[in-house]
Amino acid sequence: MKRYRVRLAPKKWRWPTAQVAGREFAREPVVLQEVELTDEIRNSPLLIVEEFGMDEDPISEGVDATDGARALAEAEGVPLGAVVGSGAGGRVTKKDVERAMGVADD
Repeated sequence: MKRYRVRLAPKKWRWPTAQVAGREFAREPVVLQEVELTDEIRNSPLLIVEEFGMDEDPISEGVDATDGARALAEAEGVPLGAVVGSGAGGRVTKKDVERAMGVADD
């Protein structure tokens, strides 16, 4: 069965959440099974819908992050999709991952 990562398209919607097909979506991705992906969700201009394989991490893949942030998150087991990015355009930085781990010096 196919799986899909679904999140808001940040350049098309300025609010933190949106209702599409009776479901609430945010900028943080959610995972839907193929049977849950309605045509309304698939074709909504407000959402980004990406198919991914069974061996991929559905939340961390596709997150805009620096190489250092990605390496640290992988080494420490931190899902990048759960980290709020402070870089340009919401990009996740190494400092953001450290913050999420509770070790950053602010």
